[in-house]
Amino acid sequence: MSLRTKSLPVLAAVFCVCLSMSAHAQRASLTLGRATQYGAFGLTIGAPLGRPSYTRCEPRRTWVAGHYETRCESVWVAGCTHDVWTPAQFEWRWDPCGRAYRVCLRAGSWRAVSDPGHYESRSVQVWIAGAWRCA
Repeated sequence: MSLRTKSLPVLAAVFCVCLSMSAHAQRASLTLGRATQYGAFGLTIGAPLGRPSYTRCEPRRTWVAGHYETRCESVWVAGCTHDVWTPAQFEWRWDPCGRAYRVCLRAGSWRAVSDPGHYESRSVQVWIAGAWRCA
């Protein structure tokens, strides 16, 4: 038998094994070679199997250090209360003889007056904790 006839069943078996490899392999190939006293030569035949598998890359993460941030907030400011003096009220009256005299109608007093409250914009520094951010 010639070399071609002997190696044909072996080559067929190797080719079937290559085709039945799992889908994790990226490529199926068949290598034929011959060694002589003058050196060796070979022939490789290959084909890709199925879809190429892509590795999933995680998004790039960067550390953002903690820092203070200045924010503008609307704050309710309650109105002030202050005392106001109300002077006494007097009136002139006349007695039966026609003489004028002064009469106190209302005594002087302190009165508490409240101003209305209002909203005010204030700059407030807020601490922002450090965290991982995806880029």
